[in-house]
Formats: sequence, C-alpha cells, structure tokens
Amino acid sequence: MYAGSRLGRQELLAELVETSEAIRFPMFEPARHVTPRADVLRGLPVRVAIDCGLSRHVGALWFQVRERDAHRRVLSVFADYYAVDKTSEFHAQAILAQTREVCQGRLEAVYLDPASTARSGVGPAARGEFARVLGERITTTWPSHRVLEGLDQVEILLGGPEREPDLIVHPRCQFLIQSFQTYRRKEQRGEILDLPEDPQHPAEEAIDSLRGAVRVVYPEGRIEQPQLRTIHAGRLY
Repeated sequence: MYAGSRLGRQELLAELVETSEAIRFPMFEPARHVTPRADVLRGLPVRVAIDCGLSRHVGALWFQVRERDAHRRVLSVFADYYAVDKTSEFHAQAILAQTREVCQGRLEAVYLDPASTARSGVGPAARGEFARVLGERITTTWPSHRVLEGLDQVEILLGGPEREPDLIVHPRCQFLIQSFQTYRRKEQRGEILDLPEDPQHPAEEAIDSLRGAVRVVYPEGRIEQPQLRTIHAGRLY
C-alpha cells in the first residue's frame, strides 16, 4: 500500500525523508515520477528551457511533449544541467555539447528566462550569447507569468496518488530530482508562507527552468475560476 510513497520510504526503507510542511512538492515521488520511459523519443521535437537571468547560477532542462489523449499531454524531462560562476558563452557551449551527447545534437527550440534580456553591469545580456551559440532562429524567451502560478502548474502535472502523472523525469536528471525534494516555501516568524524561499540555489534553477518549460506547453496557464459575487444591503461584493 505504501510502496513508493514518502511514508513508505521513511518507515519501510528507513530513508531520511524531509517531512517539513515547507517542502513545496511533497507529492513528488521518485517511484512515480522518475522512469527510463522519459528518455528522448525520435520524431518528437527536442526543446531546452534555460534559467539564465542575472544570478551567478544557470540551470537547464531538456524536454519533450507527448500526447496522452485528446485532452492531456505528458511533459518528459530527459536531461538537466547546472553550473555556477561561468560566462554565458561557457554555459551555452556546455549546453550545446550536452545536446550532442544526449540527443545527437537535435534541438528544435531554446527557451530562456525573460530576465535573460536584461543587460548587467559586467557584460552583455545573456540572451545574445545563448542565441549566438545555440541559434538565433530557435531562441526565444518562455512566456512571462507569475511565479506562484507556474509552481501551481508544476504541482498539477505531478498529479495526486490516484492520477497518472503528466510529468515524468529520466533517472539521469539528478539535479532536477534533488531540487524537487528540497525546494521550499518561505518561513517567516514560524509561519509557512505560500511563497518560495528566496534565494535557494541551486534548486530554484531547476524548478524555474521547469516552470518555464511547463508554461511553453501550457501558455494559457491555469484557468481562473470566476469569483462569486453577492449583493448585501444593496451593495455588490
């Protein structure tokens, strides 16, 4: 009954599992979400999402999109990258080399953090360097969105215990797997807020790249439910 669950890993396998309520993705379970089936498939476009804003840290995820049925898609992440204190050109060349290694150089689209267009005081905007190395024609930024909405979308794709996940990760993606298990909500005066802890490198580089990838797949975002409106004493609320 508890095979693959956090409780089972802790109580049956004696693993040290983070159980704090501050953990942002407690529903992430390697037994459910990590599978060799997430490896790259021929015939599907290969895309990479890169978190390369103004921080010293850069992360990237390679992903594909599979059609589950007429209404649902599966996001499969099959490779990841992380490095710190390197130039944008170094990161771009390393990502290009890893693309050749994991998918024979196939790359149909590159999505950068919208912050990559900002020029820093130490050099040109990151976007220009990545586009020059990876290809101007295929390089763009992922759709802008609120961070919390992007994190909610990731959570929805992970699915509950009774739902087949719409997000799967290849075992080679240890950076992303560890980030799922450590990404935290902010704690303030003993209260856990529905905000990400900031900063929390390197986990945020993986998760930010992932929410960028999810936003590419679902650019419409989450559908907001209409708020109920009531009339009381002649006033509309």
